[in-house]
Amino acid sequence: MEYSIKAPLTFIYNSAVPYDWYTTLTSKQNNTLWSEEGSKSIYDPCPRGWHIPSDGTWNDFVPTNFLYYIEGLQQSSGNYYASNGRLYNHCTWYPAAGRRLDITGKLNGIGSVGYYWSASTVANTIYTKALYFRMTDFYTSFPGSSRSAGRPARCVQE
Repeated sequence: MEYSIKAPLTFIYNSAVPYDWYTTLTSKQNNTLWSEEGSKSIYDPCPRGWHIPSDGTWNDFVPTNFLYYIEGLQQSSGNYYASNGRLYNHCTWYPAAGRRLDITGKLNGIGSVGYYWSASTVANTIYTKALYFRMTDFYTSFPGSSRSAGRPARCVQE
């Protein structure tokens, strides 16, 4: 953490297990860093009152280009009701912003891949979960994201 504070514009990657920017030891990985459970600091990527979302945030997303469809009933006009009881009449947009590779730090997939951080971890592993999409795939809880990879963060309000 100290190095990242001193060099805030440096992308920190790790080409060795556990592929974590924060530590080189699996036993020292911080599973609550920037999550709802973690404490807020001035280094948090989200402002006060906001946090990195859990992977469940995207459960209502589906891979479709229908303008007003989020899992539930598809309508051509009016309000849209999802099967989990939530009312949706707004759309959202996640650009295919690409990522930085965890092992080399090189940019990858810009314009063709969307990969967004979640605060959720994969139990008993070194990995986190992410929202991941490209033309042929769509995952709201993609396992296998190493912590030293560079991905956009989309903060949600507390």
